Amino acid sequence: MKSGEANGPKFIRFFRPILKLLLESGGTSTPAEIVDRSIEIANVSESEQEAVNKNGQSRIKNQVHWARNT
Repeated sequence: MKSGEANGPKFIRFFRPILKLLLESGGTSTPAEIVDRSIEIANVSESEQEAVNKNGQSRIKNQVHWARNT
């Protein structure tokens, strides 16, 4: 584990950006808006956004979906 990395699920870092977005939007947003805006709010780097999981899907978008559903 790298210094500064927290234990636990990686998707929890998107809880605050999702809540912030929902507060700003009056409590409603489409899943696509939540994903895109949460990534922006969390300042996710381009290189991290390009990473894919073993199924070829965006690792970051997958994490945001997990956070949104949780």
